[in-house]
Amino acid sequence: MFIGPFLYSYVKALVQPRSNIKSEWKYHIATTAIVAIVVGFLYPFEENVALWRPTIIRSIYAVWIGYILLSAFVARHQIKKIFTGKGTNYLDIWVLSLILGNLLLVTIYWTMDFTFYISGALSFSILLYVSWAYLFLNRDNRIYYISEQKKYGDQKIEPTEADQLKESLSTLMEEEELFKQPSLKLPVVAEKLDTNPHRLSQYLNDNLNKSFSQFINEHRVEKAKKLIMVKDHLTLEAIGYEVGFSSKSTFYSSFKKNTGSTPAAYKKGVLQRRG
Repeated sequence: MFIGPFLYSYVKALVQPRSNIKSEWKYHIATTAIVAIVVGFLYPFEENVALWRPTIIRSIYAVWIGYILLSAFVARHQIKKIFTGKGTNYLDIWVLSLILGNLLLVTIYWTMDFTFYISGALSFSILLYVSWAYLFLNRDNRIYYISEQKKYGDQKIEPTEADQLKESLSTLMEEEELFKQPSLKLPVVAEKLDTNPHRLSQYLNDNLNKSFSQFINEHRVEKAKKLIMVKDHLTLEAIGYEVGFSSKSTFYSSFKKNTGSTPAAYKKGVLQRRG
C-alpha cells in the first residue's frame, strides 16, 4: 500500500526539487496509513480471505498503478528526453527505471496467481540490478544517445533560480554560519536550500566557477580573518578548528591559497597595523 505514495514522493523530489513535496508527502502517507489501519481492523485477513482475494488486494494494486501513472506524469519531461535522445542524463534513466520497475512488478502481481508472487520480486530485482550495472558501466557517458557535450549540457539555471540560490546560500553562510560544521557535505546544504545536490553543484560550477569545497573554505577563511583580528587569546590552530577546518594543515593551505599569506603572517600584519 505504501509503495505507490513513496514512489511518487521520491520521483517528484528528484525531478522537481523546489516543489512542495517536503510537506505534501506526509499527507499521502498519513492517508494511506489511516486506510490500511481501518481496513485491517474492520476486515482482518484471516476472517475475510474471500474479500481480500481479490477485491481488497486488487484495490491496493489499483492505487499503486494510479501513483505510478502520477509519477510518470511528474517525470514526463525526463521520459520524453530519453525517447527523443535530447540531453539524457543518469537522473532521467534512473527515474524511468524506477517507474518501469514498479509497473512491471504490479503487472506481474495483478496477473499472476498468489503462488507465483515471488516472480514479481525477482523481476523487479533483476531490473534494478541491470539499471545499476548500466549506470556504473557507462558512468563516463560512453553511450551514443547521451549527448552531454558539457558537464551540465543545456540545463542552464535560470537567472531567477540563480538569484534565489545566491540569496539562500548567503543566509546559510553569513547568518547561520553553516560552514563551521567540519564534515559539511553538499547534500546537506542542498537539502537546507530545498534543492538537489546536482542543481547546487551546477550553480557553484557554472555561476561561481567554484567547487563546493572551494566555496566553503573561502567562507571559513573569511571568518578566520575576522577572528584573528578580535580573538588574540586563541591560537591560530584553535581558530582554524572553530571556523570548521578539520586539520591544521588544511587550514593553513586554504588560508594561504585565499589570502596569499599564512595565518601567522596575516596575524603579524594585523598586530603591526595596530601598533
